[in-house]
Amino acid sequence: MTKKKNKKTNMKVGKENKNMKWDQQESQQIAKELAKLATMEGEKLCDKIVCLLLRYGSDPVGLTIETYAMAKALAMLLKMAEEKKFKALELMEVLAPSITKEVDDLWALTETLKTDK
Repeated sequence: MTKKKNKKTNMKVGKENKNMKWDQQESQQIAKELAKLATMEGEKLCDKIVCLLLRYGSDPVGLTIETYAMAKALAMLLKMAEEKKFKALELMEVLAPSITKEVDDLWALTETLKTDK
C-alpha cells in the first residue's frame, strides 16, 4: 500500500516540477521581452532628454543648468518609484557600469571622428 501511495506522490511531484520548469521558462521569456521593450523605450526617452540638454551647451553655466535639471528629475523619478515600491536606484546601480562603458566607447569614437585636430 505504501509503495502505491509513494508512486502516486512521485508522479504528482514530477508533474508539478514539469509545470514549474515551464513556468520558469515562460517567466524568463516574459522578463526578456519586458527588458527589451524597456531598453528600446528607454533609449528613445534618453535621446529626447539628451537633445534637451544639448540646447544649453557645455560651458559652466549650461552644465550647471543641466546638472540641476537632471538632479531634480532624478529626485522626482526616485520619489515616484518609492511610492510604487520599485527599487529604481538599485536598478540604476546594476545598469550603470554597462551604460557608462557604452557612453565612454561612443565618446571615444566621436573624438576619433573629429576633423579639427
